[in-house]
Amino acid sequence: MTTTMPRGIGQQEQIMAMNSTSAMVNKNNETEAAETIKETILTREKTNEIPLSSSTVVSRMYSVPEIPDKSIGKLLREIIPDANKSFPLSSCSPTSQYKIVVMTTTMSNRTQSDQQYNQTKKYLEIWKVESYDELGQRKTNGGDDFQISFSHNGIATKNNNKKKFTMSAIAIAKDHNDGTYSLEFWTPSLSPDYCIVKNTCSSSGTLKFDMIYTCSIGRMTRPSKDQWKHGGYLYGKTYFLYNITAPKSIFKFEGPTKHSQQIYDLAKFDKVICFGDSLLGNMCGYWWNKYIFKKNNIDVQGNFGSSIRPDLLQNETFPLLEKMHGKDLRENNVSTAIILGSAAWEMSANLGPYPGHFFNNTLAMYQDLVVGVRERYPNVTVFWKSPQAVHLTALQGDCYDGPGRFACINRVRYISNSIARYLYKEQKRIMNKLNVPFLDVFDATYLAESWHMDQDCQHYRHWLNMRLLDYFHSGSTTIISLKRRLQHVRRMESTSSHADDYTRTNQYSKSSPWWDINFL
Repeated sequence: MTTTMPRGIGQQEQIMAMNSTSAMVNKNNETEAAETIKETILTREKTNEIPLSSSTVVSRMYSVPEIPDKSIGKLLREIIPDANKSFPLSSCSPTSQYKIVVMTTTMSNRTQSDQQYNQTKKYLEIWKVESYDELGQRKTNGGDDFQISFSHNGIATKNNNKKKFTMSAIAIAKDHNDGTYSLEFWTPSLSPDYCIVKNTCSSSGTLKFDMIYTCSIGRMTRPSKDQWKHGGYLYGKTYFLYNITAPKSIFKFEGPTKHSQQIYDLAKFDKVICFGDSLLGNMCGYWWNKYIFKKNNIDVQGNFGSSIRPDLLQNETFPLLEKMHGKDLRENNVSTAIILGSAAWEMSANLGPYPGHFFNNTLAMYQDLVVGVRERYPNVTVFWKSPQAVHLTALQGDCYDGPGRFACINRVRYISNSIARYLYKEQKRIMNKLNVPFLDVFDATYLAESWHMDQDCQHYRHWLNMRLLDYFHSGSTTIISLKRRLQHVRRMESTSSHADDYTRTNQYSKSSPWWDINFL
């Protein structure tokens, strides 16, 4: 006999929040793909995002998968107690199919200069995704998490004598909360100069579509999924479209400072202290209580993510900061900066008070942390590192089938890009209000799915972290002794097609896996 988890205040808050989003939807189920996208075009015309002289036509459409995959709903009903009467399936039919619609825009009266015309390249082709339920009906509510990437023909790499899908473009999706999503394709943030940079791409390739969550399951917070068999990640729901026409508009990612116009250089400070979770420590060159790479003025004393919590801020966080860095932070004859950052534990540790759907206490804690540091150490410049994107696809099979699956399942139960992006936007808003420089690495990590540590959906390899720090620090980087570095590479990074110039091994079991409670 199955039992239904009592609806606590946190779950009721979530249901009201998600239903309020759905209530905004007023589109008819039978809206045709072309009409939906033309409405988007008209909206962009009114806001001067594209020229008024543009016209649009549907150029092609793809179904992913070809027929609705009803096993998705079956899976969710197996893991959710009393699923049909419980949120979210009581009010949402699981997405079982997507249709990718590609619209082409053409200029009806080309009177602009070539330079002006090239600036509208972003709108020469528009990619839209529509979601469909188990009955094949178009959905009118959003809340799905998925990942889409493209590999141009001719750039596949080999890994262990097997062809490996190599991404030449990654889609960033925008949820319109009406069952549709718009896509923009970008180059990976860390990659060789593939054909896009060299302008030698083939006109076709393979599109990879990973279903992650449906029905806003990725946006649910503790304790709403505690009684589920796992967090609802649609493991294994990966589909490929082979030899399809490549996206015509792919933007080159040049780093957060290029796109945000915010340029910070941490090299100008005598000392830069990194105080936060393991993701911040990694960006500052620190793994497993040792440096893998280092810039001269960077100082990391450990991973303090578990101590940065609303209920621990006054009695644990600030005393710990004083103990580890107080002397340096009070020095008046040197210029000192501190980088703060927290997001990993908010998603992946089932500890502390329940956060609520909107993380209100957590958001207040971010502000209190900055204000408290400024009050205690008035001569210090405070920076804030943004949350990072996550990729559950990096887990592969061991998390669900391996010997440590129960610990891993609990660790990833509430991890999602829906929550990561929400925390990112809120942190950015708070830091803007407090006039705190915001080290924005979210998109850089979202466009780096291939660079995760082995079987790890949150942490990234040191190559990417070196690049992230370089975005905000012009100083030279020193690689710590080769022997120590290789020990850590063996421990953390396993085999990767991106690491051919280093000694590697798959035997990472000697160290604690990333989902160990002490890792983050």
